Amino acid sequence: MSKPIEEELKEKVLQMYSKGLTKYRISVYLSMPYSSVKKIVTECGAAPVKFTRNCIKCGTEFTTGFSKKQYCTRACRLSAPKKEIICTCGKPVPEGRRKYCSEECYIKNNISMSRERKLREQNRIQIEIPSGKNHSISEICRLAKENGMSYGEYIGRFQ
Repeated sequence: MSKPIEEELKEKVLQMYSKGLTKYRISVYLSMPYSSVKKIVTECGAAPVKFTRNCIKCGTEFTTGFSKKQYCTRACRLSAPKKEIICTCGKPVPEGRRKYCSEECYIKNNISMSRERKLREQNRIQIEIPSGKNHSISEICRLAKENGMSYGEYIGRFQ
């Protein structure tokens, strides 16, 4: 005889919980309410999974309920060396800054990025004028200047 669906579901929940999945992830994976998963786990008295890790700062072995925890204490975490961030110019970013080494780098990168973005947008938008060709905004601006008009005047002629 086959087991009832509820028993199979309980076994699945407990099996997943014993492998280290959180109650929330189990509820999402099995498409059932979190409260149901929590009830099954507490009724069956399943103990939460504990992970044994070595602190990457001091090397002390510790147990935790979180699989990604790397430090044994808050003091170890705060005293650990931070990763060095490199600016777009190649220089290391000083402490207290996030992405750029100086104001000059910030301005240089943001202005050049916005210029590139504007140029890409201008060349991406194609406008058809009565000559039968599709032109980018920059081409239409050039044609308007050649005819001694503004962009708006030039487009207005064809609408």
